[in-house]
Amino acid sequence: MKRSAKGADAMNEAVTRGIRMAAKRTIPKGKGVAPAFWTPELTKVDKMVQECENERKRDVLIRWRRKVLADTALGRWKENVAKLSATDSASWKLVKSIYAPRPLTSPVLVVDGHPPTKRQQVQALPNMRMARATKAPHAPEMKIPSTRRCTFQPITEAELDVALRELFSGTAPGDDEIHCEELKQLGRASRTCVLRLFNCSLRVGQVPVKWRHGIAVPLLKPNKPANSMASFPSVTLTSTLCKLMQRIVARRVRDCIEEKIQAQQAGFRPAHLTLDTLMQVTNAVRQRKDGEKTAAVFIDYARAFDSVDHGCIVKELLSFGVEKHLVVWIAGFLKGRTAKVRANNVLSGDISLTCDVPQCSVLGPLLFIVTVDSLTKRLNCTPGLQHGFFADDLIIVRTSADLSEIQRTIQQGLDCITNRSAEYYMEVSAEKTEYTLFGARETSLLSLKVGETVLKEVRASKLLGLTMQPNNGLSRHALSVKAAANTRLMQLMAVASPEWGPERRSCAHFTFHLSSRRYAMTSRRGGSIHRCRIASCWRGCRHRRCAYWPAFAEPLTRRTPCAFYYLRQMRVACKMQAVALHFCSPCFHF
Repeated sequence: MKRSAKGADAMNEAVTRGIRMAAKRTIPKGKGVAPAFWTPELTKVDKMVQECENERKRDVLIRWRRKVLADTALGRWKENVAKLSATDSASWKLVKSIYAPRPLTSPVLVVDGHPPTKRQQVQALPNMRMARATKAPHAPEMKIPSTRRCTFQPITEAELDVALRELFSGTAPGDDEIHCEELKQLGRASRTCVLRLFNCSLRVGQVPVKWRHGIAVPLLKPNKPANSMASFPSVTLTSTLCKLMQRIVARRVRDCIEEKIQAQQAGFRPAHLTLDTLMQVTNAVRQRKDGEKTAAVFIDYARAFDSVDHGCIVKELLSFGVEKHLVVWIAGFLKGRTAKVRANNVLSGDISLTCDVPQCSVLGPLLFIVTVDSLTKRLNCTPGLQHGFFADDLIIVRTSADLSEIQRTIQQGLDCITNRSAEYYMEVSAEKTEYTLFGARETSLLSLKVGETVLKEVRASKLLGLTMQPNNGLSRHALSVKAAANTRLMQLMAVASPEWGPERRSCAHFTFHLSSRRYAMTSRRGGSIHRCRIASCWRGCRHRRCAYWPAFAEPLTRRTPCAFYYLRQMRVACKMQAVALHFCSPCFHF
């Protein structure tokens, strides 16, 4: 242990070292031996090909080797498919990897027409990260409240047990090299030591230095060019003990603020879905009277999570009445955070993160919705203006027969959003913010501005995966759902097996009863073209012999209340409840 380590840092090092030693003594060492793909028969045939001098015989042997290789691959694939389980995450990762979009092949970075070295690449990525998460120059310092007159509520064993059960297995460890599985297997004495560490950290408000350090691993997005820095979102690996502590703190904070958060916020909250925001918009469009028009503005924040000031987070937590010991601990967790970037097995130097909420942490999303809740309160004071939040996705809606009234109300809401965002050192991206006017065939009837930038009008707006058009309704969204359903069916066909999936009664229940109960929402009336497009997916399912899929399906007729019902039912059945699809005859693709 270092002599400079004090308090929570010293206890953290002792607990971490003890867990490592226990894991080293308990977990047996050994390398998993995977069966060799190149069988002895293939080795023999390959040797015959190399030794053969006759060209004709050599071609015959090459074709024979190709056939043996294909038979071996097919047999191995059949063995793997037979082991698939509908409740196994590894099985679904295999399914999703089939026909999945791949990144475009190009160098990671290109400078003056030449790819830089690994060290230069690693240094370029942290410079971009540090530029995005740097505190505003005029932002005041974070004020940490005093806890002298506050009663400390220690963390109990029950809270620790609940947090341990919520840890995800199979995740990569942070710099402490402790896996979640190791924490779940701790004995009673070890859990007491961990509990003592957590209470010490919470009582004095001191967060160990290693808990505030992370390793950022940039990952290339599918279908994105690798020579663009914006194509590399990073995943930050942090201490597993810190994740466990964050779950305990987050549960206490959520219990305090859940009833006080405005109803318009639907992101990162229990019992709230994206449908809450979607239905608010679709109902505003559907329920307008004859002659009325509805304007919807889709707000886009530039670096929403990366630009949140730490002082604003602390101020909002105190306004919600969160216990001061929790506020002080969160302030210590946010202050002095550092990170390294790991790319191509090379580590960069430490970079300092002076603002932002950690997106890959447990507390990050919760702190973000706490910060933007004050904006929701201000928008509620604007008469006639409706709005909805899902995390950082914000939409404002106004319905009226008078275009001047729509112009005045929407512009007032945009000014409120711009001013409030500036107070919290956040920036609205005027280039990516768009609006759509429903109920009018003419364009450019409104002139909306964010600052001095005039917003552009779009005829096909997209909100949380739902594409809406003023005149064609959900026609484009129906096409996208059809393409997604066909892709998932192709993926399932590649691993088709009559033994994979739940029993048939469960299939029918999950696919049709729950989907209709959860997603049978009223929306705009779908046309015959929409119904035909969705019906083609049902015919595709029938063609692929899906068990009990079309058996309980109501025929799509003109009396069908809406296409949105079937769009949502199709998405549930194809994407979320795809375990219900098992086929009568296997089809292998490799």
